[in-house]
Amino acid sequence: MTICFSVYNVNTLRTLVISVFTYIHYQLSNIGRFIGDMKMRKATLADMAQAYSDTFKELHGVRPYVPSWWGWNEYSDELQNVQSLLAEELRYRRKLEEDAINSCMDSGCPDIATAMRWLEDAYEMEWV
Repeated sequence: MTICFSVYNVNTLRTLVISVFTYIHYQLSNIGRFIGDMKMRKATLADMAQAYSDTFKELHGVRPYVPSWWGWNEYSDELQNVQSLLAEELRYRRKLEEDAINSCMDSGCPDIATAMRWLEDAYEMEWV
């Protein structure tokens, strides 16, 4: 088997390959520039307050009351407490969902996808 390339095809292929490598080089240099622009900074007290408030609201649905005298240590301790409570709540919700799916499976549902669909239809729920 003999493969013949015309000069036109070789030049077109060469141009295409160079274009692809030029594009890749351009994209990588932009990524490098973007990463170089990002500088790590230490979290401030305002950052800690915002993280605590957001996590508390995710768990309880409302923003917390925070005493004005709270400092870095108080925010850090409370944020860890709220994060562990949130993780526990998510585990509990997943357990309830697994139990509901298993209950559907026990009542004759053919597969898990159908059980999830039945539960979504019955309770208008979202899966965690």
